[in-house]
Amino acid sequence: MNTNTRILFINFLYDPFIGGGTEVVLRDLVGGAKKFGHEVKVLTLWGEDDKEELINGVPVYRAKIPNLYFPFGRKKEQTL
Repeated sequence: MNTNTRILFINFLYDPFIGGGTEVVLRDLVGGAKKFGHEVKVLTLWGEDDKEELINGVPVYRAKIPNLYFPFGRKKEQTL
């Protein structure tokens, strides 16, 4: 019997963009779940066009967010 599950982790930031402890814990959770044989994916946000990438064997989907301000004081250029 296959007990492995599919897990989607969602967080504002993800590796290599580390803003604090949350991203470190998330990276460890994702890696641990993958190590136990679960199918894991990550959805995260950022200021550029949508992008898919593979980080440590885990599919990461980065979705564009239209916010003017980003966490940790970074400001996106405003386009009109």
